[in-house]
Amino acid sequence: MNIVIIGRGGFSYVVEEELSKLGSYNVVGYMDASIEVSHIKENRYYLKMFDLDYIKDDIYYFIAIGNIEVRRKIVEQLNIPSNRFITIISRDAYVSSSVEIGNGSYIGPGTIINANTIIGSHTTINTRVTIEHNSKIGDFCLINTSSTLYSHTTIESNSVVKVGSVIVVRQPE
Repeated sequence: MNIVIIGRGGFSYVVEEELSKLGSYNVVGYMDASIEVSHIKENRYYLKMFDLDYIKDDIYYFIAIGNIEVRRKIVEQLNIPSNRFITIISRDAYVSSSVEIGNGSYIGPGTIINANTIIGSHTTINTRVTIEHNSKIGDFCLINTSSTLYSHTTIESNSVVKVGSVIVVRQPE
C-alpha cells in the first residue's frame, strides 16, 4: 500500500519506522507546510500542504502531527474520503479482537487496549498506554505516553490526556 505521510516533524519519523516494521506499506512521499514547491525527487513526492495535484488514486495517507487541532483542520481542508486514511497499529501493541478503531488512528508500541473498547478516527494512542475494557475514546484525541485509563472510561473527542495520567471512573452498578 502506497502512503503519503502528512507532517514532517518528530512524530513522522516514529510513524515511518512503524510502517517499515509492518512491512506492507511503502512510503512514497510527504506533505508538509515546510515544502514550498511540490515536486518529485528520487521517486518520492514532496508536497506543499493541501496540494493533491501529483497524487494518484492508489495513494493512502497518514497525518503524523501530534497537535489535535491542526490534525482536525487538515482532515477538513484536504477533503479526502475517510477510507484513504490508514490506521497504524504497532506490532508491539496488544489490541483485543473486539476493539473498534477509526480511520487515521495510531496505536503505539507497548500499548494494551482491552475488550469492547472503541477508539475514534484520527486519534493517537502513544507508547505504553493501557486502556481497559469497555472504554470509549473519541475522534481527534491524543492519549500520551504511559497513561492508564481504567475500565468504562470515556474520553470525549478533541481531548488530550497528559503523559503518565491515570484516569479512574466510577464503575457502573
